[in-house]
Amino acid sequence: MPRKKTAAQLNREIAEVLATPAGGSNPFEGAKAEGALLEREVDAADVVLKTFPRGAMGIVSDAVASSPEYRAAKARINKAFAALRAFNAVFTKSFAKELRAERSKRYGG
Repeated sequence: MPRKKTAAQLNREIAEVLATPAGGSNPFEGAKAEGALLEREVDAADVVLKTFPRGAMGIVSDAVASSPEYRAAKARINKAFAALRAFNAVFTKSFAKELRAERSKRYGG
């Protein structure tokens, strides 16, 4: 079983990703592309999780929740969401000025 990464390790990995442009000409565009990838993974994991049958109140039964398939899907979405949350925490701090300028440009403020 893989060991859980510490907050410092996650921050270091995210900082490396933010420093290298993946989808654009500058680090901000690359980081936005990386964030979009993480969001797509969360969305894909959510689609899989929603395929499991739910009761009248929208709750998954204990029998379904204890199945290996459901547990794997739940672990996938938890991991993807945690990665997105950690990324967003660093992204919003690292690119606050760029995000503010982008928002201002979009809304004319």
